Amino acid sequence: MSIDENTGLITWVPQQADAGIVNVTVRAQNVAGINDQPFSITVGEQNDPPTFDNAGDVTVAEDSGPQSITDWATNMDDGDPELDQTLTFNVTQNTNEGLFAEGPAISETGVLTFTPADDAVGVANITVTLDDDGSPSASSEPVTFSITITGVNDAPEFTLSETEIIRDPDFSPVIIDVIPGNVPADEAGQTVVYSLSPDPGTIDFADLAISPISGTVTITASSSGGGGTQEFTVTADDNQSENNTFTQTFTLTVNGPVGIGDSEFAKSLSVFPIPGLDRVTLRMENDYLGAVQVKIFDMRGKMVKGFDQVKNAQQYQQQLNVGDMKSGTYFVHVILGKDIILERLLKN
Repeated sequence: MSIDENTGLITWVPQQADAGIVNVTVRAQNVAGINDQPFSITVGEQNDPPTFDNAGDVTVAEDSGPQSITDWATNMDDGDPELDQTLTFNVTQNTNEGLFAEGPAISETGVLTFTPADDAVGVANITVTLDDDGSPSASSEPVTFSITITGVNDAPEFTLSETEIIRDPDFSPVIIDVIPGNVPADEAGQTVVYSLSPDPGTIDFADLAISPISGTVTITASSSGGGGTQEFTVTADDNQSENNTFTQTFTLTVNGPVGIGDSEFAKSLSVFPIPGLDRVTLRMENDYLGAVQVKIFDMRGKMVKGFDQVKNAQQYQQQLNVGDMKSGTYFVHVILGKDIILERLLKN
């Protein structure tokens, strides 16, 4: 506090600690004597704005899921040492709301959270303030930072129109279509190449070909007239540096001659119901010893049951629980090594 000796003008800038009543005495003095004039100044309390530090810009990868960044904001201060105020972060601007499934938010402890939207790539500028609950409330200086979501290649996902194909010899051509999944906008220009494994030339019971452009698989009957089962894998490759491949499988079964005395092998198998129970008995008697696979397919070619066992004696019998199967016609495949026996099953 200071006073101009000539004009008597008092100059004073109150400080934070000066809130309240300040008593002041002004003294005038000359040769005639001294005169004191006391007066008081009341300094009202003022709500000072909060302050905080921050970690600045944030970068995450596409489809990286919910984000939680501890200590993005630190050193939160309400600006009023004499008060204990509640502080709240508020997002006042988001320039790219479509970038997020859940928008940015900051907790009272300074944790920044947000969730990127599926397949979203880009930049959002976020402005935040730290507000107190004073009367009136006060806000910190606005802080603007960026959230950048960088692109990550998505695998070229797809489904197949069929995954279980069961045919008798001399079947009509079968077409399996590739149904592509959703393609992110930033990957729409990629070229996807399809391939089939194992090499179709390694089997002789059907002829297969795949279009490298569309992925369509064409299956035609083989002139060999043989039968067999093979699982194939369709692979899509978009030739990117990461997540560039995706696979789906299908199984092809062609019912052909079973070998080692076809008629005896087939005649040795019988499938019959057990009265009063939702069970059927599978029985056969032949010289085959080794692995036995039993698979039950519905009329659409979908396998509904299956199990693996070992036949270690001439006579073999197995009960199958069909209580959970719907009424209808089914095909029972009994696979003895490389040989297949087909039986029809009617479920009432």
